[in-house]
Amino acid sequence: MHKSLRLQRGVYAITPDTGQATENLLALAEQAIEGGIKMLQYRSKLTDKDLRVRQAKQLKILCKDYRVPLIINDDVSLAMSIDADGVHLGKSDTPCSIVRKILEEGKIVGVSCYDSITMAQNAEKGGADYVAFGSFYPSKSKPSAPLCSIATLKAASKMLKIPIVAIGGIQFENAKKLVDNGADYLAVIDQLFNHPSPTLAAKKLSMLF
Repeated sequence: MHKSLRLQRGVYAITPDTGQATENLLALAEQAIEGGIKMLQYRSKLTDKDLRVRQAKQLKILCKDYRVPLIINDDVSLAMSIDADGVHLGKSDTPCSIVRKILEEGKIVGVSCYDSITMAQNAEKGGADYVAFGSFYPSKSKPSAPLCSIATLKAASKMLKIPIVAIGGIQFENAKKLVDNGADYLAVIDQLFNHPSPTLAAKKLSMLF
């Protein structure tokens, strides 16, 4: 397991996939970082590949300045091209065991496991540094995502040795329950980046840890 994840728990910010102008995206990300987030994931479905590369490169510079790991969602080649700190994989992406062999030693690999402890155990065996469960609550970012139960989170926390990320519809009002039941990280989009102050939102969520 990646040593930095072993030592830290907290807020895992995911950039809003709303076609943000690069300047706005960087400003929002910096505000969240100043609030104490532990990781930042660049999640973008932009069709303009060059723009995605430019945004990822600038986020990498920002994250390096603050010593916050930058994770790239779903795109191993982009992660490698900008020397990101890691990559996050979904169920339709290249298997973790293969990605682990492709990436340089020391890079972070995270895997979405939805509501499946079996998937999480397989990811752990395949070399994942963390697994993500969710959606725990209805999500504005992925409204059609199937829901994960608190029971799954609680059971997984007793069975897995790697950190667990909880994701999906996380708000101030429901976040504590996830931490109390085994979440090492809270992956948040809307509650951070649609808040009047991403810095204050990040600080408030970080206090749960």
